Amino acid sequence: MLLSLNKILLCLLILIFFGNVLSYAQDNEIHLIDSLKAVNANETDQEKVVLNLNQIAYLFGENHVDSSLVYLDKSITLANSIAYTEGLAEAHYYKARASIQTGAVIESIENYNKSLEYYTELKDSVAILYNYRGLSYAYSYGTSQLEGLHFNLKTLALAEALNDSASLSIAYNNIAVNYKNLDNYEMALFYFEKSLELDVKQGVKDDIAITYSNMGVLKAEHQKFEEVKTDYYNVQCLIPDIHNPYVKSYLYISLAGYYIAIEKFDSAEYNLKLANTICEKYHYPHIQVRAYRRKAEMLFKQKKYEESIVYFDRCLELSKSIDVYEEFPKIYKQKAQAFS
Repeated sequence: MLLSLNKILLCLLILIFFGNVLSYAQDNEIHLIDSLKAVNANETDQEKVVLNLNQIAYLFGENHVDSSLVYLDKSITLANSIAYTEGLAEAHYYKARASIQTGAVIESIENYNKSLEYYTELKDSVAILYNYRGLSYAYSYGTSQLEGLHFNLKTLALAEALNDSASLSIAYNNIAVNYKNLDNYEMALFYFEKSLELDVKQGVKDDIAITYSNMGVLKAEHQKFEEVKTDYYNVQCLIPDIHNPYVKSYLYISLAGYYIAIEKFDSAEYNLKLANTICEKYHYPHIQVRAYRRKAEMLFKQKKYEESIVYFDRCLELSKSIDVYEEFPKIYKQKAQAFS
């Protein structure tokens, strides 16, 4: 009982501390954006204007994706008019990242490919690597899973050549997901653990939380509920430290999946509501897809079959509307079980 109380107090202290840090970080971003806008109002060097527009878009990217896209379109228009390759490469890269957050998967892939083309021309190996990473992630949402694997292997090879630990971690995580989809538990866990080892060394809380979450999903799917407790306890304590709403919504849905698996439906519903609130505020339709699916799975476990079918349908309809076909076979199988 005392241990549980200590854990709760620790999480509350983390929440209070990082709440203050988050407020300061957001105020600082607004200040930087205003400063860049003021600089651009008097800047005569058009290349610098492009780079400043890109930086404004980057700063907007985490919490105001729509604003980020507006500034990126301005940057791309100006960079095209002055044939500024470096500015175009950066703008298309940021636009690809922003597009994936809004569920525009095809547009994201198009922009990653444009950015990759420009950075290949510039011979920028680090930027090429980041585009490989982005493409492997974007393709994972669609029907071209083989393309995702192709870019994941390219990421792994280039990350090893550049000794880029962060990119290696992402590659290991993606390979683990490939093995998970192939139902190879041991190899999936092996690569998730390799990823986590690098994440901890880097100290990036978002990456650590995501890897713990992915390990938790894997273990929960294989009914290893005692082992998974530690993973999800770590996720819960890390969430207050994460100010990226996109990552946060993903983690809440992961927690909901765990609570559904162990039939703690009140906790599952609570985390789904938190995820839904973020998805509605920031417009993350492909994360909303996952929320619908988890809701359907929860209703199915509660023997509310007709209601579960409604949410499976919402999941499928929204997925198709944004060209996301993640795990369709499993969803159709679950829907069929609900009908039966």
